[in-house]
Amino acid sequence: MLRVLLPFFLLLPLLLLASCTETRENAPAPPGPVEGKVLARYRAESGGRTLGFVVELAFPAPGISRYFRIEDGRSQDIGFVTETGVAYRFEPHQSEPVHVATDTMERNLRALFGVDGPVTLVQLEPASRPAP
Repeated sequence: MLRVLLPFFLLLPLLLLASCTETRENAPAPPGPVEGKVLARYRAESGGRTLGFVVELAFPAPGISRYFRIEDGRSQDIGFVTETGVAYRFEPHQSEPVHVATDTMERNLRALFGVDGPVTLVQLEPASRPAP
């Protein structure tokens, strides 16, 4: 009986390793060059300093109704958060945005801005954009 089962036990680890596959969810393409309608604009702050800005946008694209563009203090895009709470960061030399968190807006912003403390949002006028 042992002779019959021995080959099975020797092959079992290989079979288990071969059956493991990694699945990745592709990041949704950011809404691209089509500019959406600005619904709201916020300044993101932590510890009394401005981290950047959050722009809430409405898009006419299929499957996307709201999208949050995240900008640094110079109003350059650093990432985005989907309406379902998935945060992506734009990385140099990467063709696709990198997933950084799937959480509440505050925790997503902490991950995108790289801070440990709480992040608060202060609503600004939708049309206001800081001078570069």
